[in-house]
Amino acid sequence: MNGAKPCRCGHLSATAIRRTSSTACVAAGANTGSSERSHPTHVNSRWSGHQPGAGERKAMTDAFDSTHPAEIAAFVGKHIIYTYANGWQYEMYFKNERTIDYRVHGGMVGGRWVKGQEVHIVRLADGVYKVSWHEPTGTCVSVAYNLNENRAHGATFFPRWIEQEPKKIIGFQNEKIDLMCQYRDAGPTYPTLLVDEFADITFVEDCGRDDESVIACAPEDLPAGYATRRNVG
Repeated sequence: MNGAKPCRCGHLSATAIRRTSSTACVAAGANTGSSERSHPTHVNSRWSGHQPGAGERKAMTDAFDSTHPAEIAAFVGKHIIYTYANGWQYEMYFKNERTIDYRVHGGMVGGRWVKGQEVHIVRLADGVYKVSWHEPTGTCVSVAYNLNENRAHGATFFPRWIEQEPKKIIGFQNEKIDLMCQYRDAGPTYPTLLVDEFADITFVEDCGRDDESVIACAPEDLPAGYATRRNVG
């Protein structure tokens, strides 16, 4: 992105994002309050798997061998809204083959929004895609989207510090990435909170690729009823 600077944790800090179009965002109160949390699953920090060296990590994270642009062409540019069984609501824009923008409309971190998050996108079957990413906060996410049945399933691994103080990551992440990295490094990380839920997709549209105006303002600055629109499901 133009004007983007890599922070020390490797994520792009897009100062220029604030200059993107926000004309579609009308000041109104969207519902970004926390809804009832699901029963948490904590993942033990001890494991005995092989830990790759720096060269191996670079090969695994930089290659993106499983992402085939031709296979995910129909998915790129999609803009969707979906709600998990626990009430948490998300809005995703699959901006290109390697990048998403998103807003969180409800749940533990309702009010959070992010632009330019690098992701891995793969096609699992016709109309079925999986998107996985690792955030500067230390959170790991993997979501499968079934556009044939308007269903999704997500697994999110939150570090312990976010479970304890979720308000720390609410707001526009791109303006405070260095701070997120500091929080991540300070921890605690374990025990990790695993939120494993199915979701119903309720809104789908095709906005084309690399449109910075699709997600360009905070959830609370959107018109009333924005996130409750339905055109599928």
